[in-house]
Amino acid sequence: MRRNPQGKSEQQIQTELRSIIFNYMKKYFEQEKRKNPANSAKRALYWEGEEGNFKENKPDTFASKNYPDFIIIRPYRIAIEYKKSGSGSVVKHAIGQSLLHTLGEEFDFVYCLFQDETKDKRIVKSVKNDKEKNIIQMLWEGYNIYMKFI
Repeated sequence: MRRNPQGKSEQQIQTELRSIIFNYMKKYFEQEKRKNPANSAKRALYWEGEEGNFKENKPDTFASKNYPDFIIIRPYRIAIEYKKSGSGSVVKHAIGQSLLHTLGEEFDFVYCLFQDETKDKRIVKSVKNDKEKNIIQMLWEGYNIYMKFI
């Protein structure tokens, strides 16, 4: 696992995340005593841009499809979003995307991972403020959205 993702593109990091998520899924299906845990993980995991694997007809939301970066369909329907930026406005964009995933009832849960690219980590530090803590708590308790800032 990469210790310092600074300087890597979002796509490069998503490629690395894909193998990490896949390995977790495989371990889950091993514990479930599946005959072929790797195949079960392949069938349960989709990533944005993957051709032909996610066959479900996705309904439009505000006249467009809403695809998260990763989709886990078993044992729960989980959307995973990864964003990186030095701008707090991208955090707001990530929250909005995450809300659409659960409010549209396509997913049971959303995991949103945000990488703070500011030199002083001011976005990470901001989540210690009462207002941000309350927002993050409401997202989890009311909408099943788990926010993680690194």
